[in-house]
Amino acid sequence: MSLLKEYNSYFFIVVLAVSLLAGGCGNNLYTQGRKLSEEGNFSSALEKYEARVLKKPQDFKAWRELGVVRFELGDYAQAIDALKSAEKIKADSRSRYFLGITFEKQNKYEEARAAYNSALQLESSEKISKRVTQRLDLLAIRLEVGAAIAAEKSINVDSIPLNTIAVYDFDGSSLDPELAPVALGLSEFTSIDLSKIKALTVVERTKLHLLIEELKRGEENFIDRSSAPKVGRILGSRNIVTATLTSPELNHLRLSGIIVNTVDSSEYFPESSESVLKKIFEMQKQFVREILAELNIELTPEELDSLNIIPTDSYEAFLAYCKGLTYQKAGQYEQAMEEFRRASNIDNRFFYAQDQLEFTAILSNEQEFENFIQTETIGGLTELESTLGNVLENTGSITPPAGGEEQTQQPPVIPTGSVKVKGTIGGD
Repeated sequence: MSLLKEYNSYFFIVVLAVSLLAGGCGNNLYTQGRKLSEEGNFSSALEKYEARVLKKPQDFKAWRELGVVRFELGDYAQAIDALKSAEKIKADSRSRYFLGITFEKQNKYEEARAAYNSALQLESSEKISKRVTQRLDLLAIRLEVGAAIAAEKSINVDSIPLNTIAVYDFDGSSLDPELAPVALGLSEFTSIDLSKIKALTVVERTKLHLLIEELKRGEENFIDRSSAPKVGRILGSRNIVTATLTSPELNHLRLSGIIVNTVDSSEYFPESSESVLKKIFEMQKQFVREILAELNIELTPEELDSLNIIPTDSYEAFLAYCKGLTYQKAGQYEQAMEEFRRASNIDNRFFYAQDQLEFTAILSNEQEFENFIQTETIGGLTELESTLGNVLENTGSITPPAGGEEQTQQPPVIPTGSVKVKGTIGGD
């Protein structure tokens, strides 16, 4: 490099550094905080943001990110204070979105709904608008469940429509741990298949799970078969369906189901069915037909065709999907999303896996914060700004940034497991 070019290069860096830090070194505190947040070092990020708002009290982004890290650290009250401080400086859909999530964490659902609705009133990115709408939908279900529990004693069971049904999680506790998640997957697809029948009203599985979650808080050991009538009455469902899965021999499953009438507590036991693993959906669909026969529902040709559709031909993809549901139910959202991604990668026509991947992101409040921390770019200058800021803050001089080859981020290693089954699901 010529002396003139070298001089010009360093002159540019000096000018850039001065412009970046013209407002004082405080601006660099913000970018350092962002980097620490992305690394998951929220305690250190908190120090940077607190220092930033002291130096620049009108920086609404610093207030907003301060609220985010306080949420991550479990300090919800102060998170709300910081987010409201950001809002006073500048109305921002992201701040209102984060406020909604924080209120949800405190079980302040009406405040959360108000925050989400106010976020929709502002111009925002399509991604944030979609997330806000999705959380509002989920919140509406949660509020509906809460109202139903409160009104339980005044429910008139005779008013519950005849062809209403809810699908309880199937019991796979006696199966091998590697195979046990299949029970949850089969209950999910039983609900999906029943939802295809126009003559039936099927309770959303999300609503069922939220109800059970709420009831568990007040009633220890609440969930057993005897509780089905109560669950059904609260949900406005006349019928509750569930099943138990056993494995009588290697690579075989047996499904034994029950239908409970929530009005008179009568029970009906459909004929048990058994199949090899590669014909697992054949067994599940036979169970659905048994349920419909018990409810005296006749299918149209279109509904018959729809029931015969197999979601995936890959047992490995199906098992990954089932594991994802199991992780999701346990609140282990990162692991759930990994399994749903794996199911999608194995069979890119397995659309239910992609749907669950998106839904899991909605369920995870904490991951919502982490995802949005990383969505806002800082003009592509974050690394350079941080480097120059650190040098000036610590030494008052400028040195050339260290060179080196660009590092390529390696994809995460996702552990996998499988049950060996020859052939495809539904095959001969």
